[in-house]
Amino acid sequence: MLALVLCSVIHAAGPRGPADFDQVIYLPRLNQATQFSEFLRVGGERSVLLRSENWREAVHPVLRFDITRPETAAAVGIDETGPLTLIIRKDLEVSCVTVKNLERFTAACADRIKALGTPFKKTEGGVTTVGARDALDRVLIGYVVKGNETCTARMQGKSVDAVLPEIAKWLGKTPATGTWKLLANQPGVGFLLTQRGVVAMNAEGLTASATARGELSLGGLAGGGTSPYGAMSMNALMVAKVRADPSATAPVLDEVSLRLLSLCAACEPGPFKLAARGLSPTLTGSAVLVVSKVKVTTSLRSEPGRFFALRSAMFAETHSPAEALKAIKELAVLRGAKLLEDGSGVSIILKEGEVRLGVRGTNVFASNDPTVLEAAYKALPTAPAAMTHGAEVSIDPKLLAQGLAQVPLMDAVQSTELAGALAAGAELGPLLLSTERISGWADAQRAYLMWKLKTPPAVVKAADAGVAEPAPADAGDRAP
Repeated sequence: MLALVLCSVIHAAGPRGPADFDQVIYLPRLNQATQFSEFLRVGGERSVLLRSENWREAVHPVLRFDITRPETAAAVGIDETGPLTLIIRKDLEVSCVTVKNLERFTAACADRIKALGTPFKKTEGGVTTVGARDALDRVLIGYVVKGNETCTARMQGKSVDAVLPEIAKWLGKTPATGTWKLLANQPGVGFLLTQRGVVAMNAEGLTASATARGELSLGGLAGGGTSPYGAMSMNALMVAKVRADPSATAPVLDEVSLRLLSLCAACEPGPFKLAARGLSPTLTGSAVLVVSKVKVTTSLRSEPGRFFALRSAMFAETHSPAEALKAIKELAVLRGAKLLEDGSGVSIILKEGEVRLGVRGTNVFASNDPTVLEAAYKALPTAPAAMTHGAEVSIDPKLLAQGLAQVPLMDAVQSTELAGALAAGAELGPLLLSTERISGWADAQRAYLMWKLKTPPAVVKAADAGVAEPAPADAGDRAP
């Protein structure tokens, strides 16, 4: 959440940094980050990750201030109307800001730096370098100043002495290569940059949003238009609707066939390949995926365990139902496979569950749960409707929280990936239960996500009673 939202007015100083970064957080104007205050305040009551006191140390190597309270930045000499750029490159962390009161900034830094060794200061070529050398001749923290711009560096216990001259060259220069150039003409409060793209984030009240641009690997999306699934809506953990270029379906089906093959150790790959190749030419590119819920019945450390834990159904439109069904029936020769009683497709019985694939009307279907399949089929729209984007997704926060809570502890102990999911469930679960809606969309080179929190009960009661909500007791008197 530190990569906050773009603002409508871009500060003239612009970002600072190198071409070879790992990640960059850029705030065009520090005082615009207050747009996230309400979202972080309410969200922080449920998730410690959103509480500013937990990441205050991360925005600057020396100084502590809250980016959602611009007066705390001004208190240490930083221009709160100027930009902040936080650059991360391997072990190196650099924070660049504009200084409004150099004397106050220098004094605030000196208080922290002097504890690290013998202070020094030198000026060369219009750049002043400040730091402290310890008993091992290391400069654990140092900063450079040119005019009213400064960049401060630390490197995980290593000396920054050799890198400070490079950082000095960033001052006064706005990078314009690679993903830096994607910052141009984008409104918002902040950016997160990687070498592959830029995420711009915004907030208004209890709603936060993020827009990603760059190398998103979404080239197969066909953009907005009419879809037989455009009006699809049902109570489910996730509903994702897609309009894709028909030519993009072949590689997707190849991936699906490989995934199904991995579930059946005794199956030959030939039928899966034949089914995928025969099915692809019959599809229009319109599809919908419904993940109804998470139901863990076996270890998530296995591929089948993860596959069957997400109870789901997928439908894809076909312009040639007979040809599509013929392709799917290629799977009937597999061990454990049989034709469905109504002749609509194939059932593959595996140790962990059943997979059904077939055709109903103009809909090709695939599901790992017969109950979910029937519920989703009944929810299919009766008429086409417009989609604004190439992909649109809605997520039920409560069902997502329940799903994350089902990660078995013993699986998490033995798997780094599942340990992360377990931690996410513990941390995000309460926040998700306090979330009203999560939705998003994507086009070829752009994706968007919106997260809206519920109005706190105290605010609702106060509004119903016609009185203002009392301010928190510590509001305005917290230490920077």
